[in-house]
Amino acid sequence: MRFRLWIPWGVLDPALKKKTRNWLAFPAIFLLLNLYCSREGVVLTPGSTVRAQIILPNGHNDTLRTQAIFSVPRNYRAHMPYPLLVALHGYGDNAEAFHDLWKPVTDSLGFVLLTPQGENKVVEPISWGWGENAERIILTSIDLVKKQVLLNPKKVYMTGFSQGGTIAYMVGFKHPSIFAGVAPLAAKFGDGPLPAKPKGLARLRIYIGHGDRDTNFDDAQQAAAALTRLGMRVKFRPYENIGHSLPQTMRQELANIIMFFQE
Repeated sequence: MRFRLWIPWGVLDPALKKKTRNWLAFPAIFLLLNLYCSREGVVLTPGSTVRAQIILPNGHNDTLRTQAIFSVPRNYRAHMPYPLLVALHGYGDNAEAFHDLWKPVTDSLGFVLLTPQGENKVVEPISWGWGENAERIILTSIDLVKKQVLLNPKKVYMTGFSQGGTIAYMVGFKHPSIFAGVAPLAAKFGDGPLPAKPKGLARLRIYIGHGDRDTNFDDAQQAAAALTRLGMRVKFRPYENIGHSLPQTMRQELANIIMFFQE
């Protein structure tokens, strides 16, 4: 969106016209910078996407290299705080493809979207998986976005498909002070039992989506029941006649997840 300030130049005295033009230049530049510049001074236009390299120390003088992709919604204004959705791809997928899946939805609902990429190469450059550094990659990627975009710290959510959903469970439960909601999709709950009274987890909203023909469907049902008993607000959404995938009404389902977080 562009803004235009209209001045009736034809009726102004020439001397006043010159003074008016000079006076207007500074607030006009300030207005444009305020609308489109990120907190670090990088220009982010509404709907734009940024690809960033993530480099982390990995012991023995080695480094871990991966990437993270984030985008701002179509209604982006730099001075406004935005909710953030962190979306984790599944095993064998990649950050770019998962970003493309979610972006039309986050654009329309006014969310910043972040898709980090796992560090384990399956088939480079198109196929990756998550490993022991998943938590570090996710938290580092969020910090990167915070430097560029003003976020609402009470509205940071995470979702993931398959392996990415299992990672979302793990990292979300470990950091309930960061995440307000988690949405694992077609994901295995994990092997580690939750403590009887997990500190801070009651505030989490949990959306579990799972195909009823998937091999882990019973695991997803049991996870929903267990988390409900712990006092979390849980929505379990079985996908009828679906295996290890999302339903055909995929875009609507992704929108349902975000709307559940915001209820």
